[in-house]
Amino acid sequence: MVPTQKAGRHILNVSLGVKMSFPLSYTNKVEVFFKPERHTPENLLKSVVSSLKEVKAKNIKNDKNHITFSGGILRFVSNWNILASVSSGEITIDKNNGKLIISYHLRFTEIFIFVTAGILGFMGPVIYQAPNLSIFPKIFLLIFMWAFAFGGNYFITILRFPSFIRKMTEVK
Repeated sequence: MVPTQKAGRHILNVSLGVKMSFPLSYTNKVEVFFKPERHTPENLLKSVVSSLKEVKAKNIKNDKNHITFSGGILRFVSNWNILASVSSGEITIDKNNGKLIISYHLRFTEIFIFVTAGILGFMGPVIYQAPNLSIFPKIFLLIFMWAFAFGGNYFITILRFPSFIRKMTEVK
C-alpha cells in the first residue's frame, strides 16, 4: 500500500497483483503438435472461426492469432452447447518448438449473475419461509443450490473446453 496525495488529501493505493479468476473467469492452454502441411495460420484461423460458428458463438473477431467471441445462455442453443455458460472468451494461437500453444480465457459473468439472481430472488424467499428450518440450514441450502447450479456449469465447461480446442485444430 502506497499513500499518494491528490488535491490535499491522502489516498491509499492498494495493488494486490491478483487477477480475479474463479468464479468469474478461467484461463488455460492446450498444446497440439504442429503439422506444417495442415496448420497454416490461415487454415487454422478459418478452422477456429468455423468451429465457433458451429456452436453459434456471437461477435467473433479475429486479429492475426487472437480471436474474441461471445456466448452465453441468452442464445437459442441447447444447454449442452459448449458456450452456454461462457459469456465471452478469447483464444490466442502461438507456435513454439513444433507445437501449437492455444491459450484461452473464458468469462462466466452471465451465468454467475443469472444463477445468483435466480437462487436469491426465486428460491431465497421460498426457503426463507420454511417454518421447520432455522437460519443456518436455510443459508446452507441456498449456498448448496448456488454451488450446484453455477459450479456444475463452470466445471463441466472447463472440463469439456480443452477437447473442443483440440477439435478446432483439425483443419477442415
